[in-house]
Amino acid sequence: EVHILSITIGNEQKSLALARRLFEKGIFVFPARYPTVPLGQAILRISLSSLLEEEDVFRLINEISACGI
Repeated sequence: EVHILSITIGNEQKSLALARRLFEKGIFVFPARYPTVPLGQAILRISLSSLLEEEDVFRLINEISACGI
């Protein structure tokens, strides 16, 4: 029903900025940083649910791409 994906960003501040930018677009992703992950290995944690529509997934992909990830 739910699957968690991660995108490695590396820099903690960049992961926060990207998560904030996506949130402003209506997409919530969790910026996992140290100490949750090793220092310098920050990620964006994305939870996908079976409740998402195909268009939601395409929107997520497009917004992530627009962020330069």
